[in-house]
Amino acid sequence: GILHISQALLLIVTHYVFVHHNVAVFTYGTWETRIHISYFFQFILHFRDHSNFVTCICCASDGSKFIIVSSDKKGLTYDGKIGDKIGSISTEGGQIRSIYAVSWSLDSKHVIFY
Repeated sequence: GILHISQALLLIVTHYVFVHHNVAVFTYGTWETRIHISYFFQFILHFRDHSNFVTCICCASDGSKFIIVSSDKKGLTYDGKIGDKIGSISTEGGQIRSIYAVSWSLDSKHVIFY
């Protein structure tokens, strides 16, 4: 998809998910991943916590949090309302080369990734 940020800047969106009410998370970029938290399509938060491609974003079913996984072997969990980082998982040292996908359990307490 394409998200028009301003008259001078046009970006290719690679991942997009609604998290809570009118809050949405966008990722875009190549090797440098940028993640934006959007409220009514006005960017309110921008962070670069992954060092490689984002592969999946998944929102918990209750909307309280979301997780972003990447080919840098990390999964980072954020608060669904304000976007603060609240946790992380890592497969560093394991036999996984990347994390390709992630999903929450129905009770929003656990994640499974591969």
